[in-house]
Amino acid sequence: MKQLFQLSNTGAALFAILLVTLMFLSNMAGMRVISLINYASLAVLFLLIGLLIAFNLDFLGSGLGIASEAISGNAHIDLHNIWKVAALLFWAFFGLGKPFFFPWGNKRS
Repeated sequence: MKQLFQLSNTGAALFAILLVTLMFLSNMAGMRVISLINYASLAVLFLLIGLLIAFNLDFLGSGLGIASEAISGNAHIDLHNIWKVAALLFWAFFGLGKPFFFPWGNKRS
């Protein structure tokens, strides 16, 4: 969140305290409020996915075309390129391009 919103160290700490406080208050409010928050979160998630698809329809069309070629067996699929893309997505998700970055640090024995 610090990088996303370009917060200072103090701002990041205050943001973390705010999140913990909000979670504590929502838990104190009871299951009905938590259930409502979860339904609202799910609705926002589906809305954002829908907007992402709507604003990138040309990518959706080309992706479906490639998928139909692969399913029909008419496409030449290079497994080496698939591996490179899968590895890139894994490292982008895992460490935002920083392989072997763990929050607890690199522990060497």
